[in-house]
Amino acid sequence: MSDLHVAPFFLMQGDSLIFIVKAKNVIGWSEFSQPNSPGTGVALIEDVPHKPLQSPERNDLLTSDLLLQVTWAPLISPEDGGAQILSYHLQYDDSSGGITWTDLQGLSADDVSLSFGVTQSIQAG
Repeated sequence: MSDLHVAPFFLMQGDSLIFIVKAKNVIGWSEFSQPNSPGTGVALIEDVPHKPLQSPERNDLLTSDLLLQVTWAPLISPEDGGAQILSYHLQYDDSSGGITWTDLQGLSADDVSLSFGVTQSIQAG
């Protein structure tokens, strides 16, 4: 059902749908079934996930002079786009004012960790 979120249907994740079904054999078609119960035909539209709602935060319990530990919240439905999250891509700005970003995890290899520790080359800003 991943193509149903575009024209001409424009279904959104969680939209209710009503279904009926019938079967065919060599003799012919059956009658249609009764419609499904309301709320049981929920569209499972899959799309790219939304951007995370919360920014990564410093974990003060684990951060020290030698370690900067950041954590972030997992994406859950519907922000996950209706599909399991396979990776979180974490980057940091090495004191460039948002010009240069350094990959830390989750780009070259999938990683669903919700925490990362930086132990070297930490620059203020």
